[in-house]
Amino acid sequence: MSLKHFHIFFVTLSFLLSFSLCLWAMAQFLSSKNTGMLALSLLAAASALCLALYLPGFLRKMKKAGLA
Repeated sequence: MSLKHFHIFFVTLSFLLSFSLCLWAMAQFLSSKNTGMLALSLLAAASALCLALYLPGFLRKMKKAGLA
């Protein structure tokens, strides 16, 4: 597995983990009204969003560099 493929795999896995954490923390917040869980959910959502925006840019950059 090349470094590029590992990077894509790792970023995708990180996105899925962040998104899952967001959903779990939101469910915890809705059941307990713990504001810490709301903060965790928002941070996880922001992380998932950043990763979702990063990956297409990385793929474009790799294609432009001729490493696609």
